Amino acid sequence: MAAKSVRWAPRARADLLEIWHYFTRVGSAELADGILFDVDRVANRLKRHPLTGRARNELVPGLPSVLVHPHVIFYRVSNEAVEITRVLHQRRDLAAIFSRESDPSGHP
Repeated sequence: MAAKSVRWAPRARADLLEIWHYFTRVGSAELADGILFDVDRVANRLKRHPLTGRARNELVPGLPSVLVHPHVIFYRVSNEAVEITRVLHQRRDLAAIFSRESDPSGHP
């Protein structure tokens, strides 16, 4: 099963912007660009192989994830697209983040 496209939910886009700003502050723009390039590369790989992620039913049922060290991409799969819902650092309290969100699909 291959999806036709990759879509980024608003929260995922905000996560990417936060990641980029953080790594430009503590490292460099080149470092930040490289991290986002890696995230984008893995997201596009999910388009071809959407079932490769790890089930994360303990956080949100039907929301798999894939590691892009040190970040985790959370996503949903449909016939039309892989929707990236969040991109979070692996050391954050993921259970707390998802329990606070009213819509885990990444839409405000």
